[in-house]
Amino acid sequence: MFAYASAGFTIGVVIYIFTNLFLPFTQTQDWVGTLVQLAYAIVYLSVMAAFSRRFISKTTLSESYPYFLVPIVVGPMIVITILKDEFALPGDQIIFYLLIFAGAAYGARLGIRAGHKRRALLIERLKQREPVAAKPTDS
Repeated sequence: MFAYASAGFTIGVVIYIFTNLFLPFTQTQDWVGTLVQLAYAIVYLSVMAAFSRRFISKTTLSESYPYFLVPIVVGPMIVITILKDEFALPGDQIIFYLLIFAGAAYGARLGIRAGHKRRALLIERLKQREPVAAKPTDS
């Protein structure tokens, strides 16, 4: 669990580093701003879906843990943008934060579903696998 939390935090910081040039576009009041905000939501959705799918397929413990990862992954973006005063209007800032948080939460939900399917498939494959017979030695 600690590995997933630390990796999630790291990915959250990396997302900010590689996409901080697009943050000013989120404040425009036209279709470009909406498109950029939706792109951010889709990025967080896909990252959380991948994290959740992998975690759920590997373990049967803590089925709701991916929801705990959402603030860890989204948190760096929120904290860094607050510290750097990236947004001019607080309304735009709150809408952006809610949008990426909702995208990440929905990605966690999709990842949990996909993880259950993947785990069931892996278990089925293991059940169908025949035991390997020992090879005779030529000694």
